[in-house]
Amino acid sequence: MLAALACGLAAISGFAGVTAQAQPALRSQQVSVRPQAAAITFSLASPSPVSFTLSDPDAAPAAGASTLIWLVTGGATVSSWNVAVSVPTGTFSGCPEIPASAITAQCSSVTGQNTGGCNTGTFTLGTTPVQIASGTEAAGTGLYLLNLNLFITDAWKYKGHTSACTLNVTYSITAN
Repeated sequence: MLAALACGLAAISGFAGVTAQAQPALRSQQVSVRPQAAAITFSLASPSPVSFTLSDPDAAPAAGASTLIWLVTGGATVSSWNVAVSVPTGTFSGCPEIPASAITAQCSSVTGQNTGGCNTGTFTLGTTPVQIASGTEAAGTGLYLLNLNLFITDAWKYKGHTSACTLNVTYSITAN
């Protein structure tokens, strides 16, 4: 029976090199099989880049929004996912006097399979990713959607612009 089990395991990817050996009848071994790790098989952020209108900095706060959709395959309910956000460079395109550190990000909602949610509060953006949401994976395949709001803090400090200021936003998604 042990030889048949070893032959079956050898046929499964990741168990190559397992050989059967005769064991005494009273001796038993515990076998632990780790499931395949989860993978992010699809992700889309829209819009990309995020645009801000700053024609009148004294008006309502300058804001932008972005939506992230991602698909996790091979998920397990004992595993988790995390989303972090950052900017690849320290400035806007079209408004170089506004540093990326003047942007705060706030996750407004997360929907999808199993449990998860936004981290509370607003986070200052920079080149180092900041975790904004996390949750538990769905068993098998899970589709998730996250809405992110971005604000220029103290917009009154910066001159008005007739064209949009754009900012590339980087999302880092992990599933483990």
